[in-house]
Amino acid sequence: MGDEIKCINILKQVFMKIHLRIHVLLIMLFSGLCSCIPEPSINSSIATTSIEIPQRTYNFGTIDNGIVVKHEFKIKNVGDQPLIINEVSSNCDCTVFKWSKVPVLPQQNARIQVIFNPTAQIEGIISKTLLIRMNTDSGLHKIYFMGNIVSRKNNGNSDF
Repeated sequence: MGDEIKCINILKQVFMKIHLRIHVLLIMLFSGLCSCIPEPSINSSIATTSIEIPQRTYNFGTIDNGIVVKHEFKIKNVGDQPLIINEVSSNCDCTVFKWSKVPVLPQQNARIQVIFNPTAQIEGIISKTLLIRMNTDSGLHKIYFMGNIVSRKNNGNSDF
């Protein structure tokens, strides 16, 4: 009877290993199938246009920690279709954006206001990237801002 229990326990362990491997293989198979399905494009049914961004980088200079600073980027629609800004995002939670959700007619300017709050930032030189999704051929555009965050005690003794 003791050998039968050992045999049953061994069979259970083998079954569990096989069962686990089957689950892993199924997960790999289905995740592989899902990754082959193309993501729908935001711009797939919208006509594209062309843009010009005269200033892709803005330097705030010295920023007192805790003081909110703002800048407005302009994007000119130089194409023949309305420009639609779908999304603006950043690699930082300390940045907020405001832009018009209304399509921008050809030869008109879109404006994106960037509001940067360095409260949670450490002191020193920072550089942030902003991603803008629009109905252009490339679809994704980058703009940048930078600055030198100083504590109020230091008040700008380090130059940027």
